[in-house]
Amino acid sequence: MEEAESLGQRIKRIRNQRGMSLAKVVRDDFSRAFLNQVELGKARPSIRVLRIIAERLGTEVEYLLEGHEAGIERELALEKGRVLLAQGEPRRALLALKPALTSYDWPLGSDARARRSVTDPGGREEDDRTPPGPPPPRAAARRRARRGVSNRR
Repeated sequence: MEEAESLGQRIKRIRNQRGMSLAKVVRDDFSRAFLNQVELGKARPSIRVLRIIAERLGTEVEYLLEGHEAGIERELALEKGRVLLAQGEPRRALLALKPALTSYDWPLGSDARARRSVTDPGGREEDDRTPPGPPPPRAAARRRARRGVSNRR
């Protein structure tokens, strides 16, 4: 029976296939000794370090951890979520997005920001991005605002 490839073995195999030295992978982010310990199965890297290793090796964290590419599954989940949201089914869209949200392989520089599409009274669709600033009002204040009740006297 064939033994499954470990995280360290997978990293070493990819590094060797690409002709990269330990130093070329680690640069100034962590030590060659640490990467060597990871490859030998004697140390476990953090997700941050795994992201760096994956980026340098030209692969994804998901592949390093599990041995299979997750990119296509993530893309399919995102597209299904977009379609369901466009069809006015936000709960089903959120459920469809779960595989994408639990994926380990988001790019290092990604900056996920909540974005919603609103339609103004004129029927025109516009992009509404919430700017950084104070936190949103509490639930009670939101309920009063929806009913048109002001808390000012």
